[in-house]
Amino acid sequence: MSETLKALRDALAKGAVSQDLNKAATFVQSSSATTGLTEYDLEPVAKELYPVLTPLLKSIPRVSGKGGIQANWKTVRSISGTAVSPGVAEGMRGGLIQVTTGDYFAAYRTLGQESSATFEAEEAAEGFDDVRARAVHSLLQSKMLAEEAVLLGSNSTHGLGVSPQPTLVANVSGGTIGASVAVYVGCVALTYDGYVASSSTFVPGLVTRTNSDGTTTQYNAGAAQGSPLANVTVSAGTTNSVTASVAPMQGAYGYAWFVGTVSNQYLYAVTTVGQVTITSVPASGQLFSTMSADYSQNSLVHDGLLGFIGNPANGSYWAAASNGSGLTADGSGGIVEFDTALKYFWDTLRLSPDEILVSSQELTWIRKKILAGQTSANSTRFTFNVQPGQIVGGGMARGYLNPYVMSGSAPEITLTLHPNMPPGTVMFITHKLPYPLANISNLMNVRTRRDNYQIEWPRLNRQYQYGVYSSQVLQHYFMQSLGAITNLSPA
Repeated sequence: MSETLKALRDALAKGAVSQDLNKAATFVQSSSATTGLTEYDLEPVAKELYPVLTPLLKSIPRVSGKGGIQANWKTVRSISGTAVSPGVAEGMRGGLIQVTTGDYFAAYRTLGQESSATFEAEEAAEGFDDVRARAVHSLLQSKMLAEEAVLLGSNSTHGLGVSPQPTLVANVSGGTIGASVAVYVGCVALTYDGYVASSSTFVPGLVTRTNSDGTTTQYNAGAAQGSPLANVTVSAGTTNSVTASVAPMQGAYGYAWFVGTVSNQYLYAVTTVGQVTITSVPASGQLFSTMSADYSQNSLVHDGLLGFIGNPANGSYWAAASNGSGLTADGSGGIVEFDTALKYFWDTLRLSPDEILVSSQELTWIRKKILAGQTSANSTRFTFNVQPGQIVGGGMARGYLNPYVMSGSAPEITLTLHPNMPPGTVMFITHKLPYPLANISNLMNVRTRRDNYQIEWPRLNRQYQYGVYSSQVLQHYFMQSLGAITNLSPA
């Protein structure tokens, strides 16, 4: 060893080692994180980077049912009040009041989803993540998101029937349709579920789902029966377009448009308003003939709030903007369409909604309409911190004041941005009735015959299989207190 060290010192003194070290090294840092003798600096447990936003699921109370196949309840809907004069003649008795009652029921439905993890997946993830726990955790979150969508908008009991026939107007500009072409257009009205399930290339009608056990289930995906066809012939030139419109339909939150020749019409667009501008005639895609039946009712789920409002028999408030119209500023910090709805709730029911659910599109325009409508300098007041560097731009509409109340102090109705609200629709919700002794602790609740439960299915192969389910129904004791404005354009 002493001789080796002496030789090394002699070599260093002569500069021999420095020359050798300029040659290629035996080990160098690898150019890839997964090659060479390189530590793989992987943080344990996969990060969850997806939203799980369920405001309705969190805010609607859940109560336990008592078996049976449906929840049943009775109501006293009205008393005669001023309809019977209270005046009593001498020695006589008073008039007999009239009381209107109602019988209601809502059938339970089972909601559920499944996931699985193979033995190999569990073994491969050892030391990094718990695949089986991850499968159940993500399954529960997925089921929560699916239930939120059902609570918001599903339609189980009201069929839309046949979609309205379009009205067509030929334009000489705005498109690429050639001279003297006969353009045929059909429309398909979509429920909330139908709009969510549709894309620019496909609108589902009757869906066949393959289940985890290999069986299949068919269900209606939310599309009404296609409309009667309408046609118009454009004029000479090569820049023609066609404007197609339908009367807004209660229960529809989207519209699919099919365009073509007399022989075939193909899916052209999906909109949230009853109007579309057609700039070209497609020659391929989903055929209009696939929409030959009413697929708007999904009997596997229960009604959601938009489903309640979409059924005229429930008596909810419903209004639709004319095609191409949006919310309207009233010039004094209010919105015309909101005040019309709030006046209706007071005049008809003597109540005020306490929450308005909106999409990001409507929240943007609510803020703009309120600010743009300030014709009076005193309508709105802003307070600024004038210290240097502390002025912040932007603004937010968080509520709306209802002018139709008895107290003289306008209550603030909360504006809630809902992640699943379809553009073009706003929904009014009443959580508490102002009526004394109404015998209602919750105006609506999720009644569960059996609330969320997990099943680990018997293993028939080398997989762990899980399911999360609930047997439930959304009860609403006073659906007249709900309301919606639809067909709103972004203007």
